[in-house]
Amino acid sequence: MEDTIRYIAETEFPDTWKNIFPNILTKLSNPNDYANLFAALIGLKSLVKNHQYLNGKDRIPLEYMVGDTFSILCDLVKSVLSTQNEQTERLLQVILKIFYTSIHVLENIFSQTYPQ
Repeated sequence: MEDTIRYIAETEFPDTWKNIFPNILTKLSNPNDYANLFAALIGLKSLVKNHQYLNGKDRIPLEYMVGDTFSILCDLVKSVLSTQNEQTERLLQVILKIFYTSIHVLENIFSQTYPQ
């Protein structure tokens, strides 16, 4: 599933598949539905990964994704840490991969916000 989403996102997002990110945000807002939450996280990870090494204006969608989702993801991490089971461990793993993949975007944002 992840490879399929990544391929479609790579070829269709953001030009043709414009509604994928709003759909992901909607699914992330319901942490009680594991299947939809996991699918949304996999979709977000695929989108982030596709934009990971892009530069300039091609990277703008990733900066918006980071800005729009990281506070939601932080809240999910807090929730996941309070309930430990196999499902929550899988969620945490995907969330941490999203953070890891996006870390250089945060460096770029912080360097623009807080120049030396």
